[in-house]
Amino acid sequence: MGNLKSNKTPEEWDMLVELAKARLANQISDLNGDKDSILTRLEIINHGENERPVGRLLTLYKELGDFNNIELSYQDNGTTLKIFIR
Repeated sequence: MGNLKSNKTPEEWDMLVELAKARLANQISDLNGDKDSILTRLEIINHGENERPVGRLLTLYKELGDFNNIELSYQDNGTTLKIFIR
């Protein structure tokens, strides 16, 4: 990704991270509470610079019976996002 420069202070970055966490928590809460979620596909895509292949690592479809619902859990003080497929 190269060197990205920003004029934001560390405090501004902390505030942006907290805002993003709050938004994600709301989305997770909405998804977990909605039994009629319109979510029909789950994709995990690798854009990282690591030993795994770049691109789609996993694609699951509700219509094909790959899952009935998906639960997301934000854990370990916000350092882990767990995806539970049922």
